[in-house]
Amino acid sequence: MSDARLREAERRWRESGALADEAAWLRERARAGALTDEALRLAAYVGHAAAAAALASPPLAPAYVQAWIYGLQPWGVEACQRAAIAAARRALVRVPPGTRRGRYARSALARVERLVTGLPPLPPLPWDPHVLDDDPSPRERAAFEAACAVGETVHEVARVAQDARAFEASARAGGAVIRAVEATDEPTVRAAVRDEVAAWALGERDPVLSRVL
Repeated sequence: MSDARLREAERRWRESGALADEAAWLRERARAGALTDEALRLAAYVGHAAAAAALASPPLAPAYVQAWIYGLQPWGVEACQRAAIAAARRALVRVPPGTRRGRYARSALARVERLVTGLPPLPPLPWDPHVLDDDPSPRERAAFEAACAVGETVHEVARVAQDARAFEASARAGGAVIRAVEATDEPTVRAAVRDEVAAWALGERDPVLSRVL
């Protein structure tokens, strides 16, 4: 009976595309044990409208973007790191891929993505101390620094005690996201974080894994 209800709820949503039907399908997934309450709350927290509608009391998200990222701490290290990756990835449009900056930033981010998904990291590109000497625009510099900050996040988190890692990850991710906002704008970064983190939390797809495979 439960499986039949779940299939029917999904069918209705796929046919209508309506937010209310998607919320009903998410509730059925939760009732059937196919979706945890914490995953649903995480998706709602980052701005997934149907996940919020599926909950009787959705979590409140701070208005200030850095505080919003800090608020990911209860969901653990990976949620924080994925938010930072999503923001930095979106900001990288400001860094031309054929330049030294572009190659280094993308290499640093790709290494982090492999680590987050449990794959062996690629060898790092050698650091060029003159990579910013030609004085890039403020937006390009911020995007480059966002990508580098995400790379530093993984290593810094590994250095602290286990029970402090989520706090460290949220703080580091907050810094990377602020740089990404400076490179693009806040609505763009929030949408990137929402789309990637919610898709992963709800088990719809893994945007990070799809990029590294």
